[in-house]
Amino acid sequence: MNKHELSRIVGISQRHLEYLVRAERNASPLVARRLEKTTGIARELWVFGTPAQRRAAWKKFQQEAKK
Repeated sequence: MNKHELSRIVGISQRHLEYLVRAERNASPLVARRLEKTTGIARELWVFGTPAQRRAAWKKFQQEAKK
């Protein structure tokens, strides 16, 4: 799943998803819950995670999605 597909499923813009992945912004509780349901990445990480934690989780998600 690429960022375009994920942003469409979650209901946010691709730009907003980029901000969240890079930890430039934190997700709202609703968006964090949707992202957790779709990616398996814990909602706490979308709200409180550091840039390094989010990048690592995103990279792992992408690798698993390719399988």
